Amino acid sequence: MTDFIDIAPLTFTEMVRGHEVEVHGVEYADIAQIVFRFPEMGTLFDMKSKTKLNPAAIGALSKTVQAALIAAAVPRLNEANAANLSPGERALLISRILLLTVPSPAGPFLEALARLTGRDSAATSGPETA
Repeated sequence: MTDFIDIAPLTFTEMVRGHEVEVHGVEYADIAQIVFRFPEMGTLFDMKSKTKLNPAAIGALSKTVQAALIAAAVPRLNEANAANLSPGERALLISRILLLTVPSPAGPFLEALARLTGRDSAATSGPETA
């Protein structure tokens, strides 16, 4: 029997400047840290309706934010090296990172991310009282 792990890629290999670069998905905790460091990262995720990504926001993210996201997903790169990539290289890697990180549909992922980053009203309102 085929297992989900057999059909869902956990990594993806991209060619950047003639070199193979292994791209991983980014863990919730790492994304939450990036959102805390760079609140503008929240524009990539629709934190209000928690239903989808905002792909148009990728280009609006600063080079520093893009580098942080890439460094979290590419073990061979740190943020300084990721910042030295061309805009096209960063866009290519980020598109792969998002495909590996955010499932489809994105709703449950975005709900969990909103809770982790405190951008969810349920996370900040406290327990319900009867």
